[in-house]
Amino acid sequence: FSRSVPPLDSDSGPLTLKVKLVLAALAVALVGLAIAFPLFAGILVALYGAAALYNSWHLARLRKGREVESICTFARAFDLRQIDPWVVRAVWDALQPYVRSKGRDFPIRPSDDITRDLCVDPEDGHELVANCAKRAGRSMDNAERNPLFGSIWTVEDFVRFLNAQPVAGAA
Repeated sequence: FSRSVPPLDSDSGPLTLKVKLVLAALAVALVGLAIAFPLFAGILVALYGAAALYNSWHLARLRKGREVESICTFARAFDLRQIDPWVVRAVWDALQPYVRSKGRDFPIRPSDDITRDLCVDPEDGHELVANCAKRAGRSMDNAERNPLFGSIWTVEDFVRFLNAQPVAGAA
């Protein structure tokens, strides 16, 4: 087990001038809309706040029954003679930014529904899978041939999908 795990891709570096200008223009446009349509802006802020509160409450409720669980509990839920431990770790690490609070890891379970329980945006799916595959040393070539392709609903499905992918660079 001398294989090292690549670091998670956190951010791609400093923003370019072009990106900064686009973000500044977007901020000015949003301020202009808020001034022109204050009721609309207020409703959007209220909806965003309500969604954030619900998400926080939902994750706190899930965490309540899992105080003693950790990455170790998560890994023991899999038969590590058949599932690559690097895949298990890559999935745990990739999902934590979505659910971590106050600097504490969230005790993910294999049975957690990725979108419903962990509140991961389905649009993040392809990037999430690609980052995990890279981190676990798995190739995404011919992923559509994987029997789990298109049916990743739970964290266990995610782990099993990546585990079924070939090791990157293997012949």
